[in-house]
Amino acid sequence: MRGNTTHFKRVIALVMAFALAFAPLAKIGCNKVTDESSIITSAYAASDDAAATTTEAATTTEVTTTTEAATTTELATTKAAATTEKAANSDGDDLVYFVDDEKVTITGAKYSYGTLTIPSKIDGYPVRYIRSNAFSDDNYTSVELPSTLYHIGYYAFGNCDRLQSITIPSSVTRIDSYAFYGCDKLKKVTFKTSKIKAIDVCVFAYCKKLESIKMPSSVKKIKSKAFFRCTKLSSLTLNKGLEKIGESAFDQCYAIKAIKIPSSVTKVGEKAFNHCSNATKLVMKSDKTKISKRSFAKCYSIKKVKLPDKMGTLPDGAFYDCSSLSKLTLPNDLKIIKKNAFYGCSKLKSVKLKSKTYAVGDHAFENSGLTSVSFNKALRYIGNGAFKGTKLSNVKLSSNVAYIGNRVFQDCRKLKTISIPASVVGLNPGALGGCYSLKSISVSSANKNYSSLDGVLFDKNKTSLLQYPMSKSNKSYYVPASVNMIRSSAFEGNSKLESLSVGAYMIHNHAFADMANLKSVTLRPGVGVIASSTFEGDSKLSTVNMAYSVKRVYSAAFKETAIKTIMIPSSIERIDEDVFDGCASLSAFTGYGNYRFTVRDGVLYKNGGATLFRYPSKKKDSSFAAPASVTRVMSGAFKDCSYLKDLSFDKNVKYMEYEAIEHCTKLQEVVFSQYTKLSSGSYAIYRCKKLAVIVGPKQYYLERMADNAGATLITL
Repeated sequence: MRGNTTHFKRVIALVMAFALAFAPLAKIGCNKVTDESSIITSAYAASDDAAATTTEAATTTEVTTTTEAATTTELATTKAAATTEKAANSDGDDLVYFVDDEKVTITGAKYSYGTLTIPSKIDGYPVRYIRSNAFSDDNYTSVELPSTLYHIGYYAFGNCDRLQSITIPSSVTRIDSYAFYGCDKLKKVTFKTSKIKAIDVCVFAYCKKLESIKMPSSVKKIKSKAFFRCTKLSSLTLNKGLEKIGESAFDQCYAIKAIKIPSSVTKVGEKAFNHCSNATKLVMKSDKTKISKRSFAKCYSIKKVKLPDKMGTLPDGAFYDCSSLSKLTLPNDLKIIKKNAFYGCSKLKSVKLKSKTYAVGDHAFENSGLTSVSFNKALRYIGNGAFKGTKLSNVKLSSNVAYIGNRVFQDCRKLKTISIPASVVGLNPGALGGCYSLKSISVSSANKNYSSLDGVLFDKNKTSLLQYPMSKSNKSYYVPASVNMIRSSAFEGNSKLESLSVGAYMIHNHAFADMANLKSVTLRPGVGVIASSTFEGDSKLSTVNMAYSVKRVYSAAFKETAIKTIMIPSSIERIDEDVFDGCASLSAFTGYGNYRFTVRDGVLYKNGGATLFRYPSKKKDSSFAAPASVTRVMSGAFKDCSYLKDLSFDKNVKYMEYEAIEHCTKLQEVVFSQYTKLSSGSYAIYRCKKLAVIVGPKQYYLERMADNAGATLITL
């Protein structure tokens, strides 16, 4: 009877395996799973949630060829099928099983609590295999496995959250993925076997009470996430003969105290020891071991690292945020340090680049504690932000450096001097932004691309001013007449200068922004373009002598300055609507302008007077009547007007733009002609708390305007 049942079940399993071969496979991640049905469904998938990476592509193949090939057929007979088998095959024992080819396969048990003892023989046949899902989600506190056992299947003890210890017998040659996944109370795993070649994907993932692991001597590979989030794992012994440690194998094993990589290991996978935050020691015993992206990231307690001498490339984020790392010995053969390699290593004070290193990647040492760097002769490329936010005080680049990226030394607040060698052909001027102690920039006279004059950085011909040292002591500066372009942020943040004279045609974004003591600026003839935020935040800037050559003034150019009056030249072609936002002292516009921009009685108009562009916020009149020529009132036209109490508009006004009247703290009434026909204006008034009435004809936009402004509409 048992033989017939077994034969029947094998046929059914083969049919289901054939069907599954054509089913689309989904990825199995190592996320904590508690729903048994979802586990069974996901069992048909590949073994890792990072299968897209190079490492995981290999892992997926292995899992598919090992775990899935073996378990796809087995999973066809799920726990539901095992229940049927209990009735068919049980001889009164607790276990459910079947015999095939004189070998016993365990598929489950009648009871799911207490101690589970699996004998070495049943009905005279040796127990060889525990099938996938056999005891998943059961409540056993202890399990005794037989000395005859060869194979533990996929998820066999998955989510047995009361299981406290397990001993793997010497006979076991294979443990499939997820076998002990999510055993929350599993504290001790003892390997007696020396026949297992690999610790499979997620085998012990989420075993949160597991305290120690001594790897069997036979293991060649620890696959991805094998011990993922074993948060109490403090003692780890890796075996001699181990060759590969997979992606995230020990990721978030916070309690590990020491990481000792045997000399046999050729590769440590991506994030293999990520966030092992209590590990104080890292030892790599072979010169040939290669590490991967973020292999040791966020190992906050590691203090000392000596990397293998044969390592040619230090991968992305390898020691990212290792905040206790204070002593670093780089490999003799190191050629490239990739991005973020030592980002945030705040206790790392010095580094000596090796003779073969030719590139330092983006943000490689950003926000580290570096106070000194020994630059080697081979170095040619320094990536964006490579030394940003460090504590370097003096930098002398080596004679072969060719390219310096953006923000390389940005926010190095202690940097006082820097020397640019003749070899530099590409220097992003933003490399030196935010260096508040920088007093001087020197450039080799033999450099064909850059030059310095009085400590200021220019291009070779001095037609472009690239960087003015933030701590240069001068109180005034005359930009040389040869300069026709001032780079973005060239003077930004300088706190020494009080006056400037500029004649460059093009002034780029933020060129003179946030200069705390700048009081006056003369824009000499020749200035044509003032870019966005050029003078933004210069809180003491009260005088700007505008040249008649200025054509375009872009967004927020004079925002939050102290200017009182400003001349609008006849050359002007464009002024963005927020150029004068936050100019709380502005009392009048002056000049004659042109058709595009016109000044009348201190107020700025556009399009020959048809558009009311800007009313000075400190103009002292308490009432204002817009001219009959006005058909449109721009957004922000009456912004922060602290003296206005009443406003009136002629019948020709059709368009009141969004928040045209904003934060006029004394405004009480707004009057429109009885013949007014607005085409917009529902949200024209904003934050005018003393506004009581809007007067005008009964019309949709005026009704909406009054309602949104919290005022009463008095109709004419």
